[in-house]
Amino acid sequence: MKAIIKCVCPQNSWTNNFDTINPYMIPVLDKPIIEFYIDYCLLCGVSEIVVVAQEYDIALFSHIKSMSKWGTPVSIEIDDDTPLQQNPNDICFDKFALICYDKNFKDSLVSIENLCTDYADIIDSEIVAMSEKIDGLPPIVPLQINSLKQYFDVNMSLLNKYTSCFLMKGYGGEDGVFMGMNDVVMYKAELTPPLVIDDNTQIECACNIGSSVIIGKLSLIDRRTTIRNSIVFDRTYVGENLTIDGKIVFRQNIIDPQSEERTRMPTSFEMSDTYAYVAIKAFERLFERTLALFLFVGLAPFYVLSFIFGKPKYSEIELLGKNEQKWKIRLYTRSPRLRDIYFFKFSQDKLPFLWATILGKIRLVGDSVQVASDPKNMKFYGKHYRVGAFTYAGSIGKKDNQWRVMDDLHYKNHRTIKTDLQVVLRSLVSRIFGDQSK
Repeated sequence: MKAIIKCVCPQNSWTNNFDTINPYMIPVLDKPIIEFYIDYCLLCGVSEIVVVAQEYDIALFSHIKSMSKWGTPVSIEIDDDTPLQQNPNDICFDKFALICYDKNFKDSLVSIENLCTDYADIIDSEIVAMSEKIDGLPPIVPLQINSLKQYFDVNMSLLNKYTSCFLMKGYGGEDGVFMGMNDVVMYKAELTPPLVIDDNTQIECACNIGSSVIIGKLSLIDRRTTIRNSIVFDRTYVGENLTIDGKIVFRQNIIDPQSEERTRMPTSFEMSDTYAYVAIKAFERLFERTLALFLFVGLAPFYVLSFIFGKPKYSEIELLGKNEQKWKIRLYTRSPRLRDIYFFKFSQDKLPFLWATILGKIRLVGDSVQVASDPKNMKFYGKHYRVGAFTYAGSIGKKDNQWRVMDDLHYKNHRTIKTDLQVVLRSLVSRIFGDQSK
């Protein structure tokens, strides 16, 4: 038996609140909606799963590819109007809904029956009828979510009542607390169940998290912050001394699920838009461009050696700058060749970045340029993404992408001129004494 999942656009507008995310990648209980489809298909014992997308989406495609690790082949195709070969007994989903199921359906149906009662008004009867055509399939409750309020209420209800029904990742440290891998909870931080915290998330000291809180992966909750009855999306920084209750935190916005009103997240590191603030920012820009010019002039003579011994292989990526202007920059590839090692030790790969800093196109210290190469990623992170010639994670030798995200997320929200200088100096020293072969 094969399963076919057609990723069709929902007919309602609530998903527009998360316009940078494919609707099937919007999380419920911190699992993308597409994963509920795949989990249910695996529960049915299918031999193959085919996901049909209307257009290419890097996040969706990467996630589908990672799902193949479960042992059942999971593939993804672009919809080109070619009819898919399928048997009458194959499972085919061609509507957007939240697929709810009970992983313990062989032992008890109490939870799934309660779920049907609680959400009788938004159950998609067509999908239920489809599942009933095939004998022996686990009971299914497909919920049609038609508003942001329903999305928020469903998350809170499933978290409080039905977490044991689902195939959830992570570990239950105690009853009602579901935590992923590599989470860091600092001293004096209090966790009140029920709550879900995804992988590689850091909660700083004296935070109060819960109850009824869902926090996405690679997020950072800063000191003395309280979060209750809320959803925090992945890759999000939540500042110090904040109280968030009954909200959805998406990027730099706090969204009220009742009114769908967005407010800019207050942060402890921002100053008001005063003349003093504008003057300080202008001085910072002048200082970093002057420093970039000094570094460029100091490193440029070593570039002559590359004309004698050769340069590493490189690729060009296109960045989207101010006013939607596009420009290209070179990314050199490391290798164990002695020539290439010394090319990186003398920071020759940084010359294109330093020149871009002098021209004011990027910052001297900021975020990774690889993310900025994809315009959709830039939209995902928003206008606060600062492409930089040097990064904090790079200065301390972090090469794992997920930990780089966490370090850069922390640094960009606590940066000063002094810390920028430390990053530049540490980066140059690590180039000389560190391993530049990979």
